[in-house]
Amino acid sequence: MKYLYNLTVIVPCYNCCKYVKKTINSLLEQDYDLQKIEILLINDGSTDNTLKIIKKYESKNIKVVDKKNEGVSATRNLGMKMSKGKYILFLDSDDYLSRNTIRDIINFFDAHYDEIDLLTYPMLYFYPSGRTMRHSRYKKLYINGTNVYDLDEFYYLIQPTLNVCIKNGLGYEFDVNQYYAEDEMFNIKILMNKKKIGFVKEGLYYYRRHNESTTANRYHMNLENIYSFYEKYQQIYKNDKYIQATIMNNLNWRIREDCLIPPDKESINSCIESIRRKLSIIDFSLFKDHVLDNKKVLLELLSLSQKKCIMEKYDDKYSLISDGKVLINNIDTTNINIRLNRICKEKDNITLYGYLITPLFYTGKIKLFSKIEYRNGKCETKKIDLYNILDYQENYKKEYKLCLKCDKISEISFYCELEKEKILLDIKPIDWCSKVKIYDDSIVEINNNIKIYKKKLFDKFKTRFFYSSNKFKFKLINLVSFITRKGSKYHVYFGDKNSLIYQEYIDDKNHKKLFYDRAFGTNYKFVILNCDKIITNKSIKLVLPFGKMRKNYVQASHFEIILKDN
Repeated sequence: MKYLYNLTVIVPCYNCCKYVKKTINSLLEQDYDLQKIEILLINDGSTDNTLKIIKKYESKNIKVVDKKNEGVSATRNLGMKMSKGKYILFLDSDDYLSRNTIRDIINFFDAHYDEIDLLTYPMLYFYPSGRTMRHSRYKKLYINGTNVYDLDEFYYLIQPTLNVCIKNGLGYEFDVNQYYAEDEMFNIKILMNKKKIGFVKEGLYYYRRHNESTTANRYHMNLENIYSFYEKYQQIYKNDKYIQATIMNNLNWRIREDCLIPPDKESINSCIESIRRKLSIIDFSLFKDHVLDNKKVLLELLSLSQKKCIMEKYDDKYSLISDGKVLINNIDTTNINIRLNRICKEKDNITLYGYLITPLFYTGKIKLFSKIEYRNGKCETKKIDLYNILDYQENYKKEYKLCLKCDKISEISFYCELEKEKILLDIKPIDWCSKVKIYDDSIVEINNNIKIYKKKLFDKFKTRFFYSSNKFKFKLINLVSFITRKGSKYHVYFGDKNSLIYQEYIDDKNHKKLFYDRAFGTNYKFVILNCDKIITNKSIKLVLPFGKMRKNYVQASHFEIILKDN
């Protein structure tokens, strides 16, 4: 078939008057003959000045179409029916392309026309603050650079986003009833035909990240609707590795972003059941071999799937096996971690709270014990029950609660039994649990095990002095606070310091940071912002005392985890 243009760019436009000029200009500035490019600007019933703006660009090869609002899928389908280019490229009205992208895409497609139906090119996220971030898929997975990749071999090269270019006339359409992941569904239809994908390393798609985008609101999507087409494709393509990798990728980022399980309790059970149906056919060894392998995600998916596992021992190390395949190899029992969250003491009773972490829980053969030594030289062993608060929580991390009469105890140590092997554990307090606790009558010291000392007279005097001094300071600060403003309420974001959300707020100049600190150790940070809403699924709310000294009184025990404002 003879085409009038080498390439058609389809740009759906809906209430995008703030961004669409930059999008169109990025096409007009391409280092490729513009007379060989067709640009379709399709106004999807905008209620702002979008139509007025795009009409100014109308010309022989830049066509403006005005229609009623039907959604982005119907708009793209109309564009494909109208297109007169040999290839079709999709571009959202708030994104843009690097100057060389179209030239390099057309040259590559012409050179590999019979091998592929679809190609992709790198995506760069950019934020209102000016920060940019290249998508990890294009940094790590396309190891051969610009090339054609066989998806039977490189099955993990999933393509959920629409930074793609396709051949015209393939006959595929976007599903107008799919309101989320419609891009991924469309790409799968095309890719499963030849099981090959092209990659042009030199191109670049600039993807705008802002609060109005669909991606920013993905936490509120109906998960059952999102996964409905996965079940359909599982049935069509059976156990194809590419489909499995696509499902695992979706679950992977949802676990990492902590938005896999819906916040409302009524939806949890149906959501868990839906996820388990997807996982029932997953070959978990594929995830183990994935280039972006993440052991925590693997274990959480394994927990959700309820697959049975066994273990085998080789040279003092264990392997975790499921469906006859090794999932985790060389598990060293010396790396079994037991953590201490907090210690509570009331009169002669002491209660320890914490958790034990090991993937060997999946075998059901590991047990936890405490060894208690008394001041009179006697010893006692107690089995500790391990539990999860919620039934869908990760089974490689289980919590414990140990209650003891501490008036005669000198030392508490921990060990676990794995079949017939006893493994001594070094207990470690988490970052905000101090290693020394001072009480009225005793001192508790945490150093691999727990030692309890009776206080001497000087220790009691010193503790009482510092306690009284701090109590006086706190009362004085609160008095000043009451006189001036009675304290203030702030939203606090608490999370992994490497998360996108954290970095976005640190970089965003529109939000004043009252302070941020490493109060939770090196892995976690928190920041207090003078804003009403925080774009994350969790936040912390507290009342801070007045003045600079407030920092000293922010303790983990003050925090109450609440759902974010809608």
